Amino acid sequence: MSLKDLLDAAKRRLGVADAAADATPSPREHVRLTNPWHAVTIQSGPKRCRAAEALAGQRFLSKEAPTLPLRDCTEPQCTCRYRHYDDRRHAGVPLDSNGVPLPHGKRRNTD
Repeated sequence: MSLKDLLDAAKRRLGVADAAADATPSPREHVRLTNPWHAVTIQSGPKRCRAAEALAGQRFLSKEAPTLPLRDCTEPQCTCRYRHYDDRRHAGVPLDSNGVPLPHGKRRNTD
């Protein structure tokens, strides 16, 4: 008896199916993990229009960001792009729901 025959017999006794023989190709399901706080800013190109200037430095949740080219863009060939961030909040600065820094961001030290 060969080694392969011994392995096959052991698999049958243990109830382990041969993966190659029993496997039927199943369609793969693509799962996309999303970050609910993913944010973007509008990164303007070399020629900045007024619409891009008005939004400079403002972070948007990616699902709420304005589409490019901006509605009021005056450039015939808009070169604006999205700059991506894991979080819409600026490091260490608490923001309200609209992305505006809160007035009393610093807390007092406790004893």
